[in-house]
Amino acid sequence: MAKYLFADDASAVLQGWQAPGALDLSATFLRAGGWALPRTEAFPDAARLKERLQELAASVRGNAKLGLDLRGLRGGTDGVLAAAREAGVAFLLHTAELPPAMQALLGINVPRIVAVANEEEASQARAQGASALLAPADKVQSLNHHGLPILAIAENEAQARQGMEAGAFALQPRSPVLLDEPSLPQFTSRLMEGLDRTDQMLLRKGPGNMSRLRIRNLDLSYPIQQGGMGVGVSWEGLAGAVAREGCVGLVSAIGTGYHPSARSPQRFGRPDGTSSLNPPEALATILHAALERAEGRGAVGVNILCAIEGYEATVRAAVAAGAQMIVSGAGLPLALPGYVGMRMWRWCRSFPPHAP
Repeated sequence: MAKYLFADDASAVLQGWQAPGALDLSATFLRAGGWALPRTEAFPDAARLKERLQELAASVRGNAKLGLDLRGLRGGTDGVLAAAREAGVAFLLHTAELPPAMQALLGINVPRIVAVANEEEASQARAQGASALLAPADKVQSLNHHGLPILAIAENEAQARQGMEAGAFALQPRSPVLLDEPSLPQFTSRLMEGLDRTDQMLLRKGPGNMSRLRIRNLDLSYPIQQGGMGVGVSWEGLAGAVAREGCVGLVSAIGTGYHPSARSPQRFGRPDGTSSLNPPEALATILHAALERAEGRGAVGVNILCAIEGYEATVRAAVAAGAQMIVSGAGLPLALPGYVGMRMWRWCRSFPPHAP
């Protein structure tokens, strides 16, 4: 499968960002002979995904290849894989660590590019039969011994040159800045061909720059706050990952009795009784795990509805477990300052306020 994927390319350019506005960057990449990388939703509609992929397949030109980025996928794997096969997707991109619901990927007869960050993940990907690796440019040389083609991730010209000189088969520019660099002259020319001036500006604009988010002691890389989604959606995995990227990851305090760490009495597979649905000790466990995953970056907070059973105990447990922010709605949180008490206030005051 690896031979099939790379047989007709001396080099390739893999889509590395989404264009703002109405420009369909995936289709533009395909018309220019590049490798398009549309993304799946967390829980996609398989029929709509198939339609989208078939639409993109009509834009394939020359050595262009249509892939599918599965890194955001959280459910509906079988339907997604069926849609990918029927649309003739040339490759799939996913991470080295696969949740149980995505193990079916390992048996699919479609080339798989695995995104890796280190030697351990690269070894795991090779053992799982990966066709190629997607890795940061500065990791290419150290990963060559695995014998797999490597696509190098580059943010600027220096990284692009480093990756290609280290033996990378292909390049994934993560910024439109690289379109104006000498590393991609022929590809850039093809990419711009046929686009009007407005679309060319959108293409070069890329994802855009966002200001930092500053709230008292918190100084975050991006002004993005992930919403709190209950009953298992935004627990340690999602909230910790969002925080690690420099944003606010919110743990939901709803339904923590379903968490594997909860010791709530169960009845027919569900927490038995209102006091078992949102146990504070389970929330504390989730918060500790989320903070660990965040690795000191971003912020981990908790979304606590005023209307839930045991509101006060939940707030106090969140503060004691190290929550850096509390979002509270579904009523007026008039008692919240009293529940938080001086502990969080002193913690906030221990940092100087940011200048406006």
